[in-house]
Amino acid sequence: MQKILPWQNKRLHQLLTETGLAEEKKALVLQYSSIDSESSKDLLVNEANSLIKHLENMVPKKADPGDVQRKKIISFAHKMGWKLENDRVDMARLDNWCKHYGRYHKKLNDHTLQELPYLVTQIEEVYDTFMKGVRKW
Repeated sequence: MQKILPWQNKRLHQLLTETGLAEEKKALVLQYSSIDSESSKDLLVNEANSLIKHLENMVPKKADPGDVQRKKIISFAHKMGWKLENDRVDMARLDNWCKHYGRYHKKLNDHTLQELPYLVTQIEEVYDTFMKGVRKW
């Protein structure tokens, strides 16, 4: 049976820091160790993998930075009434608009972080035009 690999030990300590559990290291290692050791270097490869997976599940997921811009685009679509009967945005309509009129001609969620600002600007212009039409009435 092979002992923990250097990259595993490094990843383990990285995760302990990220999760704020560095002070609980000995207790965690003891739970996963088949020889009742408190030292991570005594863990076997499969034990280390199990502990690493456990810790990875505890790390909060980072939000996609493009989500803010996508939500802004969806908000403009909502304001313009691009909605379904349940008052949710008609994503098929929005995706269709993105594919036909958007600068990159692809669905909203297929846009990269670098492409989204252009799409936000476009939908803002469409919204401004929409609002000018509404104000005339």
